[in-house]
Amino acid sequence: MSQEVYSCVLVDDDAASLHLMEEAFKASSLFCVVKTFSSIGKALDYVKKNDVALMVTDIEFPGEGIGYEILLRSRLPDTLWIVFISAYRWHFFSGCFSMQLVSHVIGMHPKPFTSEMVHWIEESFLKAQANESVKLPEPESFFCYEEGHKDRQRMVSYSDIVMIRLKNAPGYRGRALCIYLNTTPREHYRFSLTLQECFELLEKACPGRFLLIKRQGIVNKKNVVVKGDWLIPAHQKYSNKNLYLPIPAVMKKEISKIIPEWSGER
Repeated sequence: MSQEVYSCVLVDDDAASLHLMEEAFKASSLFCVVKTFSSIGKALDYVKKNDVALMVTDIEFPGEGIGYEILLRSRLPDTLWIVFISAYRWHFFSGCFSMQLVSHVIGMHPKPFTSEMVHWIEESFLKAQANESVKLPEPESFFCYEEGHKDRQRMVSYSDIVMIRLKNAPGYRGRALCIYLNTTPREHYRFSLTLQECFELLEKACPGRFLLIKRQGIVNKKNVVVKGDWLIPAHQKYSNKNLYLPIPAVMKKEISKIIPEWSGER
């Protein structure tokens, strides 16, 4: 009995990368590349009108936008599975939450594309077809901007986070998530996420490590202690009043059970 072959489209504005993907898929006995595109818009038009099982797509498309944001706004066929690739690894941190909201995502991989990636995609695709869960890779840190440096990008480790609060970001329009770290007094900013969305991202990557104080902020339970009616850093070497987070009365009993008690003066 012969194995079913599934149609696949490849999307990348970089011609060399697109050729590399196409060559790698020639070794696959599961997929047949039926079309390649340099535009995600044109690829979407095609998959909506044709029977396609897999789309492997780059993330950045100059003149069109960010791939996963475009797909989030699109009505995708129920039978289409998606794999994201990018030469810019920070996309897998800054956009991880959004990428996982796109229907039927089975993979996120950094470039360059390799034959090993084809094998991984084949395994993930067959699991998805059999309704088995596909575990997507989770980052251990995420991307943010350093205070005073609009163009300076930094990866922040989840373990270094003390707390996250919503505040006005100097030099930017509007409010942003402000991230405070154990390792530096400098503030860091994360945009385009609400507190709730950020907490869901952190909880998915590090179950049980973070606590959401609604409309107030998020704390790393391993990096804060209770001081009276406040949550404050446990290991901070510098003073910063922004790192004092008030405890809502309705949460005091819950917090007292899960956060180490303050051992100093009250």
